[in-house]
Parts: sequence; structure tokens; C-alpha cells
Amino acid sequence: MKTLKVRNITFGEGIPKICVPLTCGNEKELPPEIERALQEEPDVLEFRADLFCNVFTRICEDGVRCAASERIGELMRRVREQIGETVLLFTWRTAPEGGSSPEEDQCYPEILSAALTGGAVDLIDIELRHPERKRIREEARRRGVPVILSEHDFHRTPGEEEILRSLKEMEINGADIAKIAVMPSSVQDVRRLAHAAKEAFSYAHIPIIAIAMGEYGKETRIRAEEIGSCLTFGSVGGESAPGQIPVRELHKLLLAFHKEFV
Repeated sequence: MKTLKVRNITFGEGIPKICVPLTCGNEKELPPEIERALQEEPDVLEFRADLFCNVFTRICEDGVRCAASERIGELMRRVREQIGETVLLFTWRTAPEGGSSPEEDQCYPEILSAALTGGAVDLIDIELRHPERKRIREEARRRGVPVILSEHDFHRTPGEEEILRSLKEMEINGADIAKIAVMPSSVQDVRRLAHAAKEAFSYAHIPIIAIAMGEYGKETRIRAEEIGSCLTFGSVGGESAPGQIPVRELHKLLLAFHKEFV
């Protein structure tokens, strides 16, 4: 499997990296939220743009909601100034995949395009099933921003073959990292996701992220190294997905498991 280096972080090597989502949803609370997150020394900060929909969209002259592109670029520059060399992942999660703002999803391509300008963003999440995926991915390539192609199912855990097909499809379609997150309703669901992730890890040419959400899925966040997952998500305050573990605790758990695993 190939690794991916972004700034000073190498994905797919050593202990899985920790990402902290920024979820406050407004500009006033963002700097203190970033400061709290940085105190926990995460490897990656994820800017969950869909939670900032009132900042990033506006009503245009024709009455249609559109992207406030200049605000996106300005805010990303301010975030970069505050976080220094910490890796910044930009994500707009659409409503069908668990996002918070269905009425603004029509702005998805324009918002991601705006985020790619200015050089502040290090990684961008693009949903595998979005019809504009290819265009956004090509723009990211032109700007030198690595792409996480992702798929999220908040309702079920697909069969193992379906999980493997999705991860393979991500690699075929130019992902630098392939991400899948599912919702288990049993221990068996978690085992199925873990087994599929291990198999994908054995032959994939890119790093993968595999997460089972909720209480059942916490094991996949802690044992990420065992199943071949290069990144796991931890919380500082609010969660962006069910089952996230506080970062301070997650650091200790990942290190303890690494010592046992190697």
C-alpha cells in the first residue's frame, strides 16, 4: 500500500492519525474551538463546512441560494493562520450522507471549488456518489490538493462485497485516500466492516479509512491500526458523527493498542 504525505503527516504509516472536526457552526466561536482542538495536538483538523451553511451561502438576485465564495476563501485563510502547520481537511457533508443542510446542498460544487482556491486547504473530502465528483476531483488535482473520496451510510452496514466494491471504486476514480463509514446495529456488522477493511488494506494502492459509527463501532476507532485504517476521528466538545471518542482518551487508546499490535 502506498502512503500519502501531507505537510508533516504521513497517512498509512505507523499509528493511525487523529482528526478533530470543527463543528461550532459560527465565526465567533470558531477561534476558541480551534484553540481547544490544538491543545489536544491532533494530526488533522476537519472543517465541517455544512455546519457553517449560514456563513457560506447567500440568497442571490434570482432568489436561488448560492455559494458565498469570497467568504469561504477569507475564512479558510483565517483558519490557516491560526492552525499553522496542522493539516486542514475541508468537508461539506450533504444531507443524504449525514450532513446538516439539505437546502444548501445545491451549492456543493461551488463551495468545494471556492475552498480549493487560496492554498489554505490541505485535503478535501468529495463524496463518491455526488454527480459533480469528477469535476471537483479534477480541479483539486490542478490545484495540488489530495482528495478523500468518501461514502457514508448512517442507516446500515452494507455487505462485505459492497464495501469492497465502494473502496475499489474510490481508488479507480482517483482517490488519494478512500473513506467508508457505516452504521452497525450489531457486533456482527462491526466484524463485517472490519473484515472488509482488512481485505481492502491487503491490496489497495492508497490509504483507507474505515469506520463503524455509534456505540457498536467504537472498537473500529480504537483498533483502526489492526483493520488498516489510516485515520480516526476524535471529539473535543461536540461530535460530528456518533461514537467519536474524546481526543485525549483516543491518543492513549491508540498508543496502547499500537504497542500491543506491533
